[in-house]
Amino acid sequence: RDLMPFRVRELLLVSSPYDSYTLEEEGALAETLDVEYFQLKLSGAPHVTRVSTGEEALAALKARRFDLVVTMTRLGDMDVRDFGRAVKKKYPGKPVVLLAWSSARAARLKETDTLGAIDQIFIWRGYIRIFLAIIKYIEDRRNLDRDIQLADVRAILLVENSVRFYSSYLPMLYTELMHQNQRVMADGVNAMQRLRRARARPKILLAETFEEGWKLFEGYRANLLGIISDARFPRGGRIDTEAGLEFVRRVKSVDSDMPALIQSTDEAHAPKAREIGAAFLNKR
Repeated sequence: RDLMPFRVRELLLVSSPYDSYTLEEEGALAETLDVEYFQLKLSGAPHVTRVSTGEEALAALKARRFDLVVTMTRLGDMDVRDFGRAVKKKYPGKPVVLLAWSSARAARLKETDTLGAIDQIFIWRGYIRIFLAIIKYIEDRRNLDRDIQLADVRAILLVENSVRFYSSYLPMLYTELMHQNQRVMADGVNAMQRLRRARARPKILLAETFEEGWKLFEGYRANLLGIISDARFPRGGRIDTEAGLEFVRRVKSVDSDMPALIQSTDEAHAPKAREIGAAFLNKR
């Protein structure tokens, strides 16, 4: 019962009327989240509160407690980075996630957010399931160390710096983890045991650079089930087209049995991946 002590129960969505209209057009957020949670047999979808501006959001945060703030890029009354900084200043540790409309916009915001006003950036691709991924990603970050201590829970390391790709991967990975978790449950397991097993599901760790990935690998190696890595991502402050291959090579030198998957749009990496004992998947 002590697993996953941090849960996103109250979500504050900051979006302009136009963005909110688009979200509703592509699927009513709160209702669809309820359906997703029900279908995946998850307990209690978060309550979603929507406001239109940064000032309204700050007022809402002052009035009541929210576990997670998700903001779109267009706030009208202030720059989204200024909004993130204002939240962090008043509520240290409050997770703020940005949902961008395009990869280009997301990349620009990543480059200019030097003060860490935004915890993570995702891209809206028309699927409500991205909100499920955001929620579970934030919960995993907060609960991982405690859950490992309590129940030796496992984790999967994803190394990917493309916002577009990890915005697609994470919803799929989390959904598959939920389905796999359900499949391994015996028919005779009661409701409480099902809940406990659901809370003990593997976590997903996301790294965007070679150095971040290696730090996570060293910190959680004993609990890692496997690694999924892009072939091309930053290493030593610049893009390295074979960073993923070198990362997996180093991992294998430390733990030869660690399962690893290299993903790339370049088929030339396939034989190199197999040479170091990794599987290969073409992103296309």
